[in-house]
Amino acid sequence: MSSQQILSYDWLDSPWPDLIQSISDRLESNGFEAYVVGGAVRDRLCGLTPSDFDMATTATPSEALALFPQAHPTGIAYGTVTIHDQSTTVQLTTCRHDGEYTDQRHPDSVDFSGSIDSDLARRDFTVNAMAYRVSTNTLIDAYSGQSDLEHRRLKAVGDPETRFREDSLRLCRLARFVSQCNMTVDEPTLAAAIHVGPDVDLPAMERVYSECQRLMMSPRPSQGWRLLDQIGWIQRLIPDKPAYDWQTDTLDQLDPDCRWAFFFKDTDVMFHVEHWRFPKSEQAWISRLLSHNLDPDYARFTPQQLALSSSELMDLGFHGKDLGTIQRELITAIFTKGLSNTAAACREFIDQREA
Repeated sequence: MSSQQILSYDWLDSPWPDLIQSISDRLESNGFEAYVVGGAVRDRLCGLTPSDFDMATTATPSEALALFPQAHPTGIAYGTVTIHDQSTTVQLTTCRHDGEYTDQRHPDSVDFSGSIDSDLARRDFTVNAMAYRVSTNTLIDAYSGQSDLEHRRLKAVGDPETRFREDSLRLCRLARFVSQCNMTVDEPTLAAAIHVGPDVDLPAMERVYSECQRLMMSPRPSQGWRLLDQIGWIQRLIPDKPAYDWQTDTLDQLDPDCRWAFFFKDTDVMFHVEHWRFPKSEQAWISRLLSHNLDPDYARFTPQQLALSSSELMDLGFHGKDLGTIQRELITAIFTKGLSNTAAACREFIDQREA
């Protein structure tokens, strides 16, 4: 089934991290196959530097742990161990066959007698279903992932409805890749997403946040949200969100730090960011932005940045609570009334205030 291709010198000339090479060498010298798989292969074919590294091997989990005693059994039930050095982290997973996904997240059973072909067959999209064998410098591309990548086309591996019902988070991943990689969804995959979207179980919200955070920080987040709206997930995830014209690119033009606040405005924002398991620091930042007109400069501005220092304001008679009050009034005037942040302008503001 495998479609193998000898890779070009350009690929060979750009080496993988040392840890990838050492893992491959140790596995191959002990009679096992080792492959880089998933997003790292996709990113390298796009000319990007991968941020995450996944590898697949024919070694069983126990065999992998014996060869790499420093590995952490982070997902041992599903054949995954994590290996890292000072600069790189690799998740090494045994090639496997998956059973049914009755919880729409994890397979009910796994069979570790799989080959690289069977391992790639369980992947979500063709652009993620390629494997690179370091030892032979060959690419395995049984599902035409390179062609789909070249044409910026997202296509499910196998039956798309089956893929989405196995793990509903794949609908979020579909939207994320649309935004991150400026891709379009092929018609059967899109039709399946629209069909399953209204009734498939929603993933755990922390998983939704993780995918949507990457979507939101991408160059074109509106494209991904437009897709999620099309499959009915925005209404399911944020029922009180008013209708929005996702054909506009307003969200794309915003400072990335402001996008979530803009997205959640006109909703019960604090309920949603808690429900989505946003980090506490991000929750606080969104709340601050919403109270500062979605202006990041306004939200970040501190009293220490005022042209009149605290000691100068104290010399003018402001102490205790009054000091905090005048500082807030000055900052508000700077960002909402055009007050110049100069000592003279601030003194004039205070004089007029007390007149």
